[in-house]
Order: sequence, then C-alpha cells, then structure tokens
Amino acid sequence: MAPRHVLAIIAPAAVVALGLGLTSCGGDQRSIPGFCKLLREHADALTDTSDPGGLAELYQRLDARAPLQIKDQWHTVTSLVVRMTTFNPKSEEDTQRLIAETLSSQRAIQAVGGWADTKCKVPLGNVTATTMEP
Repeated sequence: MAPRHVLAIIAPAAVVALGLGLTSCGGDQRSIPGFCKLLREHADALTDTSDPGGLAELYQRLDARAPLQIKDQWHTVTSLVVRMTTFNPKSEEDTQRLIAETLSSQRAIQAVGGWADTKCKVPLGNVTATTMEP
C-alpha cells in the first residue's frame, strides 16, 4: 500500500476521476446528461478511496463513458489511478516516478474537476491523507 504522503498527492485525482459516473443513460455512451446523472447518483461511492483496486476498475469502466469534451483528460486520470495499484512503496525509484506522474497529470485532474463542476454542477470535494488507508 502506498505511504500516506504519496496517497495525499494521488487521492484528489481519484476523487476527481471517480466523480464522473458509471455508465451513460440511453443512446450515446458519452452523453453529458447521462454522465452527470450518474455523478449525482453515485456521489458517495465516487469519493471512496479505501480500495485502490476498486477505484482502478471503476476508472477503467468510466474511461469508455467520458464525454468527448474530457475524454483525453479522463484517460490521463484513469491511467494514473491504475498506475497507483502497482505502486511499490518500498522502492524509492517507484515512489519518485509515481510522484512525477501525478504532478504531470495535474492539468488533466483540474480539467476533469472543473468540467464536472461546470457541466454537472457537482463539486467533487477534497480528499486528504487522513482519509486514506495506511
């Protein structure tokens, strides 16, 4: 499991990425209304970062559903969350690599969070190291 200081950097990415729903409603898989509806319906589950493997699975399902406006940014965040599940906290090299990947993903994280707030009127909130499992 990742040390708290690394999870504190990654956790906001998890919350933002999870904030965009599970599936689309009807017709277009990438519809904004369907995505926003799911964001509201799954608000509690979308902020649960206690199971990184579960988060990664959810992100991967959502990756196929992200509206085209944020598709690329969503994919970046998904890749980061999936990467978090393979993190080796005993490796200084892996720790530094994960921190670098997280920092380089900040624009995507912010874009996804801003999009959810603007388009869906759903603020995604913050997650701190104290809410993460050790």
